[in-house]
Amino acid sequence: MLCLRIPGAVLVATRALPGVGKAIARRRALVKRLRHACLGDPGDGCEVLAKLYEEGRDVDKSLAEAVRFYRAAGASLDIDRLRGPLSSECEQGMAAACVEVGILAEESHGTKSDLDSAVPFYERAGQAHAANGCLRLGELASRGVSSAGGVQRAPALYRQACDGGDQSACLRLGAALLDAT
Repeated sequence: MLCLRIPGAVLVATRALPGVGKAIARRRALVKRLRHACLGDPGDGCEVLAKLYEEGRDVDKSLAEAVRFYRAAGASLDIDRLRGPLSSECEQGMAAACVEVGILAEESHGTKSDLDSAVPFYERAGQAHAANGCLRLGELASRGVSSAGGVQRAPALYRQACDGGDQSACLRLGAALLDAT
Protein backbone atom coordinates (compact mmCIF):
# COMPACT_ATOMS: atom_id res chain seq x y z
CA MET A 1 0.00 0.00 0.00
CA LEU A 2 1.28 3.41 -0.90
CA CYS A 3 0.36 6.39 1.27
CA LEU A 4 0.92 9.89 -0.06
CA ARG A 5 0.97 12.79 2.37
CA ILE A 6 -0.67 15.95 1.20
CA PRO A 7 -1.07 18.91 3.56
CA GLY A 8 -4.32 18.45 5.46
CA ALA A 9 -5.14 15.03 4.03
CA VAL A 10 -3.82 11.54 3.52
CA LEU A 11 -4.49 9.80 0.22
CA VAL A 12 -4.20 6.09 0.04
CA ALA A 13 -3.34 4.62 -3.33
CA THR A 14 -3.53 0.89 -3.69
CA ARG A 15 -3.76 -1.61 -6.50
CA ALA A 16 -6.04 -3.93 -4.52
CA LEU A 17 -6.79 -4.40 -0.88
CA PRO A 18 -5.13 -7.63 0.25
CA GLY A 19 -7.64 -10.42 0.82
CA VAL A 20 -10.69 -8.55 -0.49
CA GLY A 21 -10.79 -10.45 -3.78
CA LYS A 22 -10.53 -13.76 -1.93
CA ALA A 23 -13.31 -12.80 0.48
CA ILE A 24 -15.61 -11.87 -2.41
CA ALA A 25 -14.81 -15.13 -4.18
CA ARG A 26 -15.55 -17.09 -0.98
CA ARG A 27 -18.90 -15.33 -0.54
CA ARG A 28 -19.88 -15.99 -4.16
CA ALA A 29 -18.89 -19.63 -3.74
CA LEU A 30 -21.05 -19.81 -0.60
CA VAL A 31 -24.06 -18.39 -2.47
CA LYS A 32 -23.45 -20.91 -5.26
CA ARG A 33 -23.33 -23.79 -2.71
CA LEU A 34 -26.50 -22.53 -1.01
CA ARG A 35 -28.27 -22.38 -4.37
CA HIS A 36 -27.11 -25.90 -5.23
CA ALA A 37 -28.20 -27.23 -1.82
CA CYS A 38 -31.56 -25.51 -2.06
CA LEU A 39 -32.33 -26.73 -5.56
CA GLY A 40 -31.13 -30.26 -4.75
CA ASP A 41 -33.03 -30.56 -1.48
CA PRO A 42 -35.63 -27.82 -1.04
CA GLY A 43 -35.41 -26.42 2.43
CA ASP A 44 -31.67 -26.81 2.94
CA GLY A 45 -30.19 -23.38 2.53
CA CYS A 46 -33.27 -21.99 0.80
CA GLU A 47 -34.35 -19.68 3.59
CA VAL A 48 -30.82 -18.31 4.03
CA LEU A 49 -30.56 -17.77 0.29
CA ALA A 50 -33.98 -16.07 0.25
CA LYS A 51 -32.86 -13.66 2.97
CA LEU A 52 -29.68 -12.82 1.00
CA TYR A 53 -31.77 -11.97 -2.08
CA GLU A 54 -34.30 -10.00 -0.05
CA GLU A 55 -31.58 -7.87 1.55
CA GLY A 56 -29.24 -7.77 -1.44
CA ARG A 57 -26.29 -9.20 0.47
CA ASP A 58 -23.66 -10.92 -1.69
CA VAL A 59 -26.18 -11.06 -4.58
CA ASP A 60 -28.14 -8.53 -6.60
CA LYS A 61 -31.26 -7.65 -4.61
CA SER A 62 -34.29 -9.41 -6.08
CA LEU A 63 -37.55 -9.83 -4.25
CA ALA A 64 -38.72 -12.26 -6.94
CA GLU A 65 -35.77 -14.57 -6.23
CA ALA A 66 -36.32 -14.15 -2.48
CA VAL A 67 -39.95 -15.24 -2.82
CA ARG A 68 -38.95 -18.19 -4.99
CA PHE A 69 -36.47 -19.43 -2.39
CA TYR A 70 -38.81 -18.75 0.56
CA ARG A 71 -41.37 -20.94 -1.24
CA ALA A 72 -38.78 -23.67 -1.75
CA ALA A 73 -37.97 -23.49 1.97
CA GLY A 74 -41.64 -23.93 2.80
CA ALA A 75 -41.58 -20.63 4.68
CA SER A 76 -44.83 -18.77 5.14
CA LEU A 77 -44.98 -15.62 3.05
CA ASP A 78 -46.32 -12.27 4.19
CA ILE A 79 -48.25 -11.67 0.98
CA ASP A 80 -49.38 -8.17 1.93
CA ARG A 81 -45.79 -7.10 2.65
CA LEU A 82 -44.44 -8.57 -0.60
CA ARG A 83 -47.13 -7.71 -3.14
CA GLY A 84 -46.38 -3.98 -3.38
CA PRO A 85 -42.59 -4.21 -3.81
CA LEU A 86 -42.95 -7.13 -6.24
CA SER A 87 -45.50 -5.16 -8.28
CA SER A 88 -43.01 -2.28 -8.44
CA GLU A 89 -40.28 -4.62 -9.67
CA CYS A 90 -42.73 -5.95 -12.27
CA GLU A 91 -43.55 -2.42 -13.46
CA GLN A 92 -39.81 -1.82 -13.86
CA GLY A 93 -39.69 -4.71 -16.32
CA MET A 94 -38.49 -7.56 -14.11
CA ALA A 95 -40.33 -10.53 -15.62
CA ALA A 96 -39.59 -12.84 -12.67
CA ALA A 97 -41.32 -10.36 -10.35
CA CYS A 98 -44.37 -10.31 -12.65
CA VAL A 99 -44.61 -14.10 -12.44
CA GLU A 100 -44.31 -14.03 -8.64
CA VAL A 101 -47.07 -11.41 -8.30
CA GLY A 102 -49.27 -13.57 -10.51
CA ILE A 103 -48.56 -16.60 -8.34
CA LEU A 104 -49.36 -14.61 -5.19
CA ALA A 105 -52.68 -13.57 -6.76
CA GLU A 106 -53.48 -17.17 -7.67
CA GLU A 107 -52.57 -18.51 -4.25
CA SER A 108 -54.25 -15.79 -2.19
CA HIS A 109 -57.65 -17.43 -2.21
CA GLY A 110 -57.95 -19.39 -5.42
CA THR A 111 -61.22 -17.75 -6.41
CA LYS A 112 -62.10 -16.96 -10.02
CA SER A 113 -61.40 -13.24 -9.48
CA ASP A 114 -57.95 -14.03 -8.05
CA LEU A 115 -57.18 -16.05 -11.16
CA ASP A 116 -58.33 -13.16 -13.35
CA SER A 117 -56.11 -10.75 -11.39
CA ALA A 118 -53.06 -12.96 -12.07
CA VAL A 119 -53.51 -12.76 -15.86
CA PRO A 120 -52.08 -9.24 -16.47
CA PHE A 121 -48.92 -10.13 -14.56
CA TYR A 122 -48.38 -13.33 -16.55
CA GLU A 123 -49.11 -11.38 -19.76
CA ARG A 124 -46.43 -8.85 -18.86
CA ALA A 125 -43.95 -11.62 -18.03
CA GLY A 126 -44.71 -13.33 -21.34
CA GLN A 127 -44.19 -10.08 -23.24
CA ALA A 128 -40.74 -9.92 -21.61
CA HIS A 129 -40.06 -13.44 -23.00
CA ALA A 130 -40.28 -15.19 -19.63
CA ALA A 131 -41.20 -18.77 -20.49
CA ASN A 132 -42.74 -19.45 -17.09
CA GLY A 133 -45.08 -16.46 -17.53
CA CYS A 134 -46.37 -18.01 -20.77
CA LEU A 135 -46.65 -21.41 -19.09
CA ARG A 136 -48.67 -20.03 -16.18
CA LEU A 137 -50.91 -18.09 -18.54
CA GLY A 138 -51.42 -21.24 -20.61
CA GLU A 139 -52.40 -23.16 -17.47
CA LEU A 140 -55.03 -20.53 -16.64
CA ALA A 141 -56.29 -20.59 -20.23
CA SER A 142 -56.56 -24.38 -20.18
CA ARG A 143 -58.62 -24.11 -16.98
CA GLY A 144 -61.07 -21.89 -18.84
CA VAL A 145 -60.14 -18.53 -17.34
CA SER A 146 -61.63 -16.25 -19.99
CA SER A 147 -59.35 -13.29 -19.31
CA ALA A 148 -56.42 -15.61 -20.15
CA GLY A 149 -57.93 -16.26 -23.56
CA GLY A 150 -59.83 -19.45 -22.87
CA VAL A 151 -59.03 -23.05 -23.67
CA GLN A 152 -58.35 -22.33 -27.36
CA ARG A 153 -55.37 -20.09 -26.52
CA ALA A 154 -53.59 -22.59 -24.24
CA PRO A 155 -51.63 -24.48 -26.96
CA ALA A 156 -50.21 -21.25 -28.41
CA LEU A 157 -49.09 -20.16 -24.94
CA TYR A 158 -47.54 -23.56 -24.25
CA ARG A 159 -45.71 -23.31 -27.58
CA GLN A 160 -44.30 -19.90 -26.61
CA ALA A 161 -43.13 -21.26 -23.26
CA CYS A 162 -41.70 -24.38 -24.89
CA ASP A 163 -39.84 -22.26 -27.45
CA GLY A 164 -38.53 -20.26 -24.50
CA GLY A 165 -37.00 -23.39 -22.98
CA ASP A 166 -39.60 -24.54 -20.45
CA GLN A 167 -39.66 -28.34 -20.73
CA SER A 168 -42.89 -28.80 -18.79
CA ALA A 169 -44.57 -26.46 -21.30
CA CYS A 170 -43.34 -28.74 -24.11
CA LEU A 171 -45.02 -31.68 -22.38
CA ARG A 172 -48.24 -29.73 -21.91
CA LEU A 173 -48.14 -28.63 -25.55
CA GLY A 174 -47.81 -32.25 -26.65
CA ALA A 175 -50.72 -33.30 -24.44
CA ALA A 176 -52.86 -30.41 -25.71
CA LEU A 177 -52.12 -31.34 -29.33
CA LEU A 178 -52.97 -34.99 -28.63
CA ASP A 179 -56.23 -33.97 -26.96
CA ALA A 180 -57.13 -31.84 -30.00
CA THR A 181 -56.90 -34.83 -32.38
